[in-house]
Amino acid sequence: MPKGTTPPPFVVARGDDPLLVFDEVLKHTGFFEMLEERLKESGKRREMFEIVAKVDFLHATRKEDTPVSYVDPKLVTHLFNQLLDRGFRVLRVMEKTNELARFHRNRSVKQVGKALGYDESCYELRDFQDELYPVDFGAPIGMVPTGKTWQSADCRLVFAKNRTHETFGPALVFYNLLATLASPTELVALERGVDPHELTLASLRALPVHYAIVEAVYSRDGCPGTGGPFQLLSDPDGGSPEKAAVLQTDILVGGQDVIGVEAAGEKMQGVAPLEGEVMKLIRRNTGYTMPREVEELPIYQGWRALGSQIRELFAESKPEESYRCGLWQSISDMDARLFPPQPGGWQHVRLRERTEAFLDKLRKQHGDDSLATADPAEV
Repeated sequence: MPKGTTPPPFVVARGDDPLLVFDEVLKHTGFFEMLEERLKESGKRREMFEIVAKVDFLHATRKEDTPVSYVDPKLVTHLFNQLLDRGFRVLRVMEKTNELARFHRNRSVKQVGKALGYDESCYELRDFQDELYPVDFGAPIGMVPTGKTWQSADCRLVFAKNRTHETFGPALVFYNLLATLASPTELVALERGVDPHELTLASLRALPVHYAIVEAVYSRDGCPGTGGPFQLLSDPDGGSPEKAAVLQTDILVGGQDVIGVEAAGEKMQGVAPLEGEVMKLIRRNTGYTMPREVEELPIYQGWRALGSQIRELFAESKPEESYRCGLWQSISDMDARLFPPQPGGWQHVRLRERTEAFLDKLRKQHGDDSLATADPAEV
């Protein structure tokens, strides 16, 4: 990018070679120029400047030849090798151990990262929950722990995967920001009496993210596993999908305008970004103006919005019921060779029973008693 040129809020690029596409996104959004400016402002030596990326991969349940559930580790390695070439040495990738570790072994950040192919030769993998550090998020939230490495970073990046979540909707930049809180987000929200979306806005204010990427080379529209909520969705032909739709979308989105990157990702998933709860909070509290480029973006080719349909299906349910269903869907898709079940199968049995009861309730609400008591793991 020519010196003195203002970069666009975000760039959406498409092509057959993801590494070349990624390079074009970084180039045209002024990524490396931004790093140099932050290095200058920090007053640190280059080799002491701390760069930390929150990368979405702990929701993966198996190693995929073409990753649809997690950020492609080849792209992460490509980025950090370029940072090494430019003399940066304190380079870290962070994730947060989640509820799947209660049900399956080998689910630490380092174990999952190694299983999926994340390469620690050019960065270090760290877990937010291994280094709790309190941060003041302001009223009404107060002090909430995050990872010390994330808090002290000179440059923060979010590397999101293009996918959906059963209750959050588009699981992009904002969703990954919630995972930077070392405590379970739902518990913090309940304890403080705030909407979970307010934690996203508070996180952006207290610990700004300097660059965001959405990796949509291959995308998964809908939750993992089969059966379950998919039985309640209708296809145009009158049937119902058996599982999530997997698409080769060949797209990368990146930019210094973190909110703009989120808005672009939501728009291409067919979600009106102005209608999102987080975006409403941001616009109301900061006066943020949506980049005009967002409205010009198309929806991903072949995108059926299964994830958004499931979210709407769960909308009136209690959050814990929707959360359990999503958790069971992930567990039903788990590769038990990589991640063996934890001793004591009662946890799986109890979760399965509660999930089946929840799905039965939804089926009855939709007037389809013929599907009642179906087993989401065997459909």
